[in-house]
Amino acid sequence: MVYDAQGKFLRTIQMRNLTCALYVDPRGGLWLATGQDGQIFKIDWDGNVLGAIGNGPGTGDGQFSESTYMAMDAQGNLYAGDTSGARVTKLTALAK
Repeated sequence: MVYDAQGKFLRTIQMRNLTCALYVDPRGGLWLATGQDGQIFKIDWDGNVLGAIGNGPGTGDGQFSESTYMAMDAQGNLYAGDTSGARVTKLTALAK
């Protein structure tokens, strides 16, 4: 659900995947972890998917057992926790 600065309800953003975590990066980008779907989406503020990271559920490279908890470093690399896999994955930012 989206509210304005005064707490007035504006709209609901409905996603087809389970939302386990949301992260707003330092540039205002919105990231959504889908938990056991094994993906992280970059979405806009209207809920449109701009891109996806993750090769589905699992423990291999690019996979998540349960993607949650995100943070970003000063270089724009995204770190995602995997609560079922007991690991943190560094997702390296591409140079523009």
